[in-house]
Amino acid sequence: MAEEGRGRAHRTGVGKQWNPALPSPPLFPSSGATAWAAPRTRAPRAAASPQGIYYGHFPGLELDPRGSPATLWVVSRPHNWRPRTASEWLIKIDIASGRELDRKKIPSKFAHDAIRVGERVFVTSTGDGQLLELELPSMGLRRSLPLFTMQQHVNTLSPAGPGRLWAMLHRKGPSEMVMVDLRGRTARISSTVGDVGRMSHGIVHWRGSLLVLDSGNAALLAVDPSTGTSRRLWQSNRTEAPFLKGLAVVDDIAFVGVSAPSRRSQRDDPTLNSEVTAVRLEDGRELWTVELPTHGLLNAISAPLLAPGSGYHANYAAREDDGVPAAEFLARRPAAAAPAAPSGGHAAAEATSAPPASAAKQPPAAKTPRSVDDARFVQLEAKTLRGPDLKWDEMRGPAAKFVGGSWASGLPYMDLAKKVAGLDGAASILPLARVDVGAFRSAVLAEDPAVWTPEEQQRTNAWLDGRSQNMEAIKPGVASIHLIFSDGRLGDGGGNAYRFPYYDRYAEFLDPLLDRLLGSSQGNILRVQLALMGPGSLINHHQDDGEWVTRGHRIHVPLAVPDGFEFHLCGRSNAARGKGRTTCSKLVYAEGDAFEFNNRRMHYLKNNGTEPRIHLVVDVVEKPVSRQLLFPGQRCTYQFKKITC
Repeated sequence: MAEEGRGRAHRTGVGKQWNPALPSPPLFPSSGATAWAAPRTRAPRAAASPQGIYYGHFPGLELDPRGSPATLWVVSRPHNWRPRTASEWLIKIDIASGRELDRKKIPSKFAHDAIRVGERVFVTSTGDGQLLELELPSMGLRRSLPLFTMQQHVNTLSPAGPGRLWAMLHRKGPSEMVMVDLRGRTARISSTVGDVGRMSHGIVHWRGSLLVLDSGNAALLAVDPSTGTSRRLWQSNRTEAPFLKGLAVVDDIAFVGVSAPSRRSQRDDPTLNSEVTAVRLEDGRELWTVELPTHGLLNAISAPLLAPGSGYHANYAAREDDGVPAAEFLARRPAAAAPAAPSGGHAAAEATSAPPASAAKQPPAAKTPRSVDDARFVQLEAKTLRGPDLKWDEMRGPAAKFVGGSWASGLPYMDLAKKVAGLDGAASILPLARVDVGAFRSAVLAEDPAVWTPEEQQRTNAWLDGRSQNMEAIKPGVASIHLIFSDGRLGDGGGNAYRFPYYDRYAEFLDPLLDRLLGSSQGNILRVQLALMGPGSLINHHQDDGEWVTRGHRIHVPLAVPDGFEFHLCGRSNAARGKGRTTCSKLVYAEGDAFEFNNRRMHYLKNNGTEPRIHLVVDVVEKPVSRQLLFPGQRCTYQFKKITC
């Protein structure tokens, strides 16, 4: 366990040193440097020569052999105290060597934050109130959006769903957040949330709330964006109130940048270092505080090698090299999770400036064979006996005997030993919780049908070659969107999983939903997919197999369940055995009725309705899973139950 402590920002040579514990070194752009902390020596390694103040940063398009970002773009601008130049830049850095690879001049004034959203980059031009939208990688100006004033002092951006961004308005006093709607030809501010502190910074999605640094009052707030209410999670109790700037969340631990109060003219003082304090969000307890060699005011914190969106989304790391779950690891060894970045360092992909989507678009046409009248399917169904319906509302009691434990959320999971294939006495479904999926459902149904097609996903999501043959055989006419996907073989640990770019597309809905179902056990997720069955489509009789089945738990969250849709679970009953036939029971549930399903048992699905059926499907194991990031357009191969990128 790391020593607990509190303190203020220290001058060089005083106090604890940065001791990163995660495999990826932390980055901390600041008012005096952009540097990585070397994991073994603890010494800072310059990633860009001092040329001004460093702020927002995000991963480039290039990947290393492991599929992690190989390059990083960092905002560099002159100091706002008696600047010697007006030029502002995005500097491209090679992560392995720290060498500058390229630089692009950008038409910003007093830039603060910069985030990557797919193949777009958004920059806050704080000095003139503009929001700049740039092309990646050319950094050419796509459009300049005059949404703010200089007095509002926009300083932070955070994706808020497809085509939308949250923006923090510092105001040099009482602060507020606004929702920017980028869809359509003209961007607009669609909503405002006030009472988010004074001179505030940072917007990080966590458990359905937005975490914000109330910098002027040295506090960390959780804001409910639907009601506008806020609650204080942590308050600095130092004698001299520090200035908070820089926020990232990993494994339910907040990493907060802490600096001593200073005049604007001192913020690039090379002898001034800042600190990072780790705060456990569960109870607001300070775990430790360490000094960072920032050589000036710390402006932001993120871990772009852990997740490109680490500056604006809570993340769950798998484990360190010794296999210790990250939450325990971070709590006992300081400085585990966050490359720190200067004023507004964020990264990765989420919203996009797309035209507005209508609310009633039809899903893509299913591929043949797609009909529930398919001859082979009709023959199989004719051999089955109809068992009693399995109703979600009535299964809680009978399912209790199949419970093997619970997730960190407190919700139960099945005993894996009772996931036996082919037997009526085996586990069938385990009701979990009735959740509100209305907004998620509407967002998915409003999507352009193209997002379900291989062509569009190969362009804007990532893609797995090698799975289409299996999908056509078992699930003709069914479309899916991968958000997280894993190897089929798990090995000794929890296996390897890959986070797809489209996760960020739906993170606004996924994050609170997965938190409700799993809590901090989200680090155990193997797979997350959206599965669509168009009208008239079917999923043939089959049983899932492989380690991801025998060692994992499959959770269904129904988003859209039309009239005429049927989900059948099969087994061998006494009545059926004498006739060589199978008994199948229909699962009866409603939208939002989340349940764990025993996918080792034979099952089939058919949609006789006129509307699409859409489920969110989540596979979870009982150990943490290592996770790599995939980028838009990246193609990988799924062969011999292993993903190669």
